[in-house]
Amino acid sequence: MSEPLVSVVVPAYQQPDLLRRVLKSIAMQDFSDYELIVSDDSRGNEVDEVVKEEGHAFPRLLYVRNQPAKGSPQNWNHGMDLANGRYIKIMHHDDWFAEPFALRLMVEALQADENRLVFGGIKGRYEVEQRDYINLPTKEWVNQVQKDPLHLLRGNLVGPPSTIMFKRQEAQFDPNLKWLVDIEFYLQLLLQGHRLHLVNQILFENVQTAEAVTKRVEHDKHLNVYEYMYVAAKHAKNRSWGWKIRYFAFVKKLVNGFGKVSYAELWSAYSNPTSYKTRVGL
Repeated sequence: MSEPLVSVVVPAYQQPDLLRRVLKSIAMQDFSDYELIVSDDSRGNEVDEVVKEEGHAFPRLLYVRNQPAKGSPQNWNHGMDLANGRYIKIMHHDDWFAEPFALRLMVEALQADENRLVFGGIKGRYEVEQRDYINLPTKEWVNQVQKDPLHLLRGNLVGPPSTIMFKRQEAQFDPNLKWLVDIEFYLQLLLQGHRLHLVNQILFENVQTAEAVTKRVEHDKHLNVYEYMYVAAKHAKNRSWGWKIRYFAFVKKLVNGFGKVSYAELWSAYSNPTSYKTRVGL
């Protein structure tokens, strides 16, 4: 059998009902030249059982049980490492395709220009706040980020990794991050020369539960200081001092909403993120 054009990677961790929903949404796609890779970090057999029940819909299926569990985001990276497809499409178990043509539209956009980081709109629900949301950014925002990818740090309007598709390469999600892990990955690709491309439709749906990692860490002051400064130290070596001052001011204003932070603390985290992380017990 020839290699598939797309590798759909599903990093799984328990949540069998959510997994079943995303697998059914993949099976309903009108594009079929893909392989499905399920990389399972679960303690029990619930994911294995769902894959066995739903696997008949996928002619090219690879299920891998990780023992010991790799954790997030290493499990995401592991799934990508197993991929044979030319293009990578990640689908987390709390996201699913909203339309049967979603995968095809993304493939067509990437085939038109393989240097694109293709993404689509997403709608979802925050369960804790009991409110819905739609993420479909403007072309003006896309152009702004293309001109200066560091605008991504001001707000993730790309969405979760399930909204993106890209040509397979060596880029990895950084295991040092939790809150900014997706933004930093997009930043990697854009700084490598990829061009951000929006498929201007709602292609995905999502539910944000109280158990989601991002909900547990988004308002942690020390974690925000560490992660924003870690990303700056990783990618801003060639930026001007003027940019760094503006960036520090932005982070200080953001984090002060969770508790007072000084420029000295920001500089400490920027100068030696590992030392700062150890000192504040992250």
